[in-house]
Amino acid sequence: MVAQAACLARIDMVTPVFAVIVAMVCNIIGDYMLCIKPFQFGLNGAAAATALATIMSTAILVLRLRKDQKALLDGNAPLLTLPPLSDQWKLCKLAGPIFFVMVGKVTSYSMMTLKATSHGIISLASHTVLLRVFFFFTIFGDALSQTAQSYLPRLIYGSKNESSEVVNIVQKTIGTNIGSDAALEMTISANVEHEHTQETSVKLNGNTNGIHEQNHEAHSENNGSSNEIYNDKVLDISGVQHGTPSTSSEPAYRLPTSRSFLSRLFALGFGISVIFGPLATLVTQSHGEWFTKDGAILKSMASVAHWMGTCLMIHPFVMIDEGILIARQDLIYLVFTYMCTIGFLGLQLRRSTGIIGVWQALLVFQVSRLIQFRSRVWLKRGKSQVESK
Repeated sequence: MVAQAACLARIDMVTPVFAVIVAMVCNIIGDYMLCIKPFQFGLNGAAAATALATIMSTAILVLRLRKDQKALLDGNAPLLTLPPLSDQWKLCKLAGPIFFVMVGKVTSYSMMTLKATSHGIISLASHTVLLRVFFFFTIFGDALSQTAQSYLPRLIYGSKNESSEVVNIVQKTIGTNIGSDAALEMTISANVEHEHTQETSVKLNGNTNGIHEQNHEAHSENNGSSNEIYNDKVLDISGVQHGTPSTSSEPAYRLPTSRSFLSRLFALGFGISVIFGPLATLVTQSHGEWFTKDGAILKSMASVAHWMGTCLMIHPFVMIDEGILIARQDLIYLVFTYMCTIGFLGLQLRRSTGIIGVWQALLVFQVSRLIQFRSRVWLKRGKSQVESK
């Protein structure tokens, strides 16, 4: 999981996909050879095949990261190192709230299972089948959350890799007489941390004025367009727009880029919602015999199928907003939200009756998360728009 997350953080989507494909092939071949023929080890064979597939996929991810590490450090990267205490503390501050969020999710679904158990074996069996189907279709919504966590930070805070691109833009638009050192200096100044945004904007304005004074006669016809492109391409990185320094204490959000990305993400979420929600309802309501032949369980599943489908239709939007909050490192709010929603879910489950009440409680859990996450995202979005003006 750590290696996969590291690849996703580097926007390397090919390696994790390749690792999953290799693991799937190894698992299928291993299950066939160890469970069917030539060996018939049964459950032990299936476990061994799964372990082998996991080792293979992990090796692929680790070797890829190791290769990138050597390339970055000119082949002098040690295999294992202990990070300094300051870095460990930063990691704990980031991983601690995420750990609580994951524990909160597991706790919520475990509470549902315990409540379903109290209603008898039929309710427990139907709940188990419905929960397996639910988790299968939530994978698509979870992928949107991973996408937001991987891509959105670069759109919000910018990327160091933009330096060379901005250098080329400055040299082409302002004038070829500018040396690369001067352009690079402006780029570095534009990519400093947000605490120095006001100081950076003054330096950039001074450099820009000097450059235009030196090249006024040679480039008098292009000054207007150069200023416009320069402000759009370079100053946008530090949040300075139209030569006005930003007084924000937070990083300036590059709204057009991030807004376009989020629009596409929500469009995908809408498609997943309207396709897989009704599909899951249809599968469990009309084709329950795929999972069991017991008539009582089939009847119980059919009575709850539409509640499960509704929960699935909400799930992609919950995951997108959760991914946005994680990308913005709004982790304390996430912890507070899950504390509230878990408590609310517990109250709903105490008042629930039958398997229908259990899934109605899950619907309330989904809706409460959606409302809290969406309101927080909209609040932050409005604040960012005001500060960027």
